[in-house]
Parts: sequence; structure tokens; C-alpha cells
Amino acid sequence: MIGKSPVAIDQPLRFGPGGQLVTTRDVPHQIYQRLLAIIATNPTERVMMPTFGVGVARMVFEPDPEAVTAELARDVNDQAAQYEPGAVITKLEPHPEASKGMAMLDVGFRRTDTPAAPTREARYVHRGVVGPGGMLREVIRG
Repeated sequence: MIGKSPVAIDQPLRFGPGGQLVTTRDVPHQIYQRLLAIIATNPTERVMMPTFGVGVARMVFEPDPEAVTAELARDVNDQAAQYEPGAVITKLEPHPEASKGMAMLDVGFRRTDTPAAPTREARYVHRGVVGPGGMLREVIRG
């Protein structure tokens, strides 16, 4: 529906007090959830999508933090470009000094699906406002 944010199932999957599925209209939160799924999923885990996922868990105990950082940056950027066109990764900072048994990764992103997004980064914005007299305004980007 024009003028409203898209609805997505909130993660983790759960039911609200009335028995309904919990959803969210918060687009940055939706993008965050999809990026988290990309980073946390191991390749071949998704049926019919064997190349989906970074598989960050396989890198946790690698001995060379610089090599891991470079590989993570490349993989996260490649996967985000393919599976999350609504975002451009702006920050990717692993924390190899995190507590034992923990892996920390700071990821920042900028949305590309808004009219304010730089044209060179816009991916799929296509909005139209239609009134009783026909097309009033249309924005096509990407």
C-alpha cells in the first residue's frame, strides 16, 4: 500500500499476547534482521539457496585477525549486495579481543531504498502517488 511501511515478521519468530504473529513496520529493523541472517547463516544451510550466507562461525577461531577481517568484509559486502539491496555496508569491524567463547562484529549500514539515498547507491526505489485524477508524482531510482 502506498504511503505505508512494509510489514515483516519480527525475529525471533514469536506470537503476541493475542496469539498473533509479531510483526514490524520498522524498515531499518527489517534490514538489520536480514543482514543478521546473512551473516549468521552458513552457506548451504538454506534450502534452494546454497550460496546464501557468510558463515561467520567458521572464522571465529582463525589465527590471523587481519585476514579474517578482510575476508569478512568481502563476504559481508558481497552477500549484502546480492541479498539485501536495501542497504550498503558502511562499517564492518570485527573484535578479535572479545571474551573467550564470543565473537563480536560491528556492522553499520546505510539505506538505499529512500528518495534521499545517493543515486549511485539507490537499488530499487520506485514510488508513485496516485490521486483521483491519475498519476501525481513518481520517483524511480536505481
